[in-house]
This record gives sequence, structure tokens and C-alpha cells, in this order.
Amino acid sequence: MEQILTTLKEWQSLAGAMVGAAASLSVAFLVAYINRRREDVSAAMVLLGSLVNVRGAHSVLDELAKKEQVSKANYPMWLANRLASSRPQLSPLFEGCVARLMPVDPHLAAHLELFSIVYRGVEHHTDKLVRDIHYFQEHGELLRDKQDTIADANVVEHGLAKAAKYAQCAEYLISKLVLGKWPTLYRVKRLLLPSIHECDCKRLLTTGAL
Repeated sequence: MEQILTTLKEWQSLAGAMVGAAASLSVAFLVAYINRRREDVSAAMVLLGSLVNVRGAHSVLDELAKKEQVSKANYPMWLANRLASSRPQLSPLFEGCVARLMPVDPHLAAHLELFSIVYRGVEHHTDKLVRDIHYFQEHGELLRDKQDTIADANVVEHGLAKAAKYAQCAEYLISKLVLGKWPTLYRVKRLLLPSIHECDCKRLLTTGAL
């Protein structure tokens, strides 16, 4: 009988130690999850600021062009001149925040990465147009062949429209998967009953066509 009591006491101590260890591990995981969640939300807010900035600029310029009745043929150069004087800038933290949210969802990662690539291209070609404008203002003649300038303007127009679409899709996914309350439920719903917007975003990744 005494041996049984001793064994029970030992098992009780062991069980208590195991429960304590499990509780400590649970608390550690909870703290880690809360910290990661806080960092993900912070990264999402930084990204949303840049994405909304670019998409908003595209929307405003598009509406302004319609108001000023800019023709389709003249629109690329008109847009390029507008961006050359003032264009939306990405946050210096943008790339780091993209890397932070990459593991959240493959579709979100793809939209963010493609947005970054396309918009960097827009910035590159806009910089070339800025040099053309400054050179013409200083010297009264073209720095490059006019067709090269028009080609860059067309790239800027198409690139900004595509960047705005990638931004729109990324904003939506961030709102559901990072800032939303039920990200797992959303994943199931997207898999079983995708909306028209979700299908459009998926097609954009597949074909690259607007």
C-alpha cells in the first residue's frame, strides 16, 4: 500500500511538472503569435498606405484626363507629363513589409511582388521622361528621338494601370487575410465560392491581362 502511495505521489509530481511545462509552452506560443500578429498588422498598414497612394493617383489622373477631354492618342504623353511633375512614392519600408507578408498567402505574395516590379518599371521610364523634359527646357531640342519618348510614355501608361490593378487586389487580400477577423474562413470561402473580383485577380496573375 505504501509503495502504491509513493508511486501515485511520483506520478502526481510528474503530471504537475508536465502540466506546468505545457502551460509555459502555451504562453510562449501565445506571446509569439501576438507579437507576430502585431508586426504583420504594422507591415500591412505600411503597404496599404503605398498601395492606396498609387491606385488613388491613377484614379485621379484618369478622371482628370476625362474632365479635360484628353484624347486616347494624347493620353500617354499627358499622363507621363503629369507623373514627371508629381508622382506617388512608395514607402522606404515597402520592400521589407512585402517580405514580411510573403508567407501569409501565395496570391497576396504574387500581387505584391508584381506590383513592386511593375511600379519600379513605371518609375524608371518616368525618370527617363523627366530627363527628356529637363533637357528640352534647357537646350530647346530633343534629347532622344521622339518615337523613343512616345514608347516610354506608352510603357508608363500601361504600367501604371497594371500597378493600380495589382494594388487593388493586394489591398483586398490584406484586408481579408491580415486585418480581417476570420482569415481561415475567408480562405475556405475563396476556394469554394470565389467572387467575381477574386476571379479577376486570379486571372490577372495567370494571364497578366487587365
